[in-house]
Amino acid sequence: MRSRERLLVAIAIIVDTRGTYFSISIHPGEHHSCAIGHIGVLNSVSLHELRARAGETYYFGAHVVSAVSYDEFAISPVDPDEGKYLVAKAKFSASHPK
Repeated sequence: MRSRERLLVAIAIIVDTRGTYFSISIHPGEHHSCAIGHIGVLNSVSLHELRARAGETYYFGAHVVSAVSYDEFAISPVDPDEGKYLVAKAKFSASHPK
């Protein structure tokens, strides 16, 4: 495996009825993600580890988990078939520098 090989990591964001997603390319190897969700006055942190392999596509979903006294933001892996389905029906979200 060459260190310059790239792979696609697709992240499906399904937190509202419209559904959006974005994707990034990363080098193969071990990666750690951190996502912060602002829910009301609370901040919720979701952490995930990925051992990425060249040429693979990985899907993650972002969602709000409801609890009795508070809601929590979480990112979790999504089955590849479900990820392809969610991305196909979602709108692409691109970031733009200010």
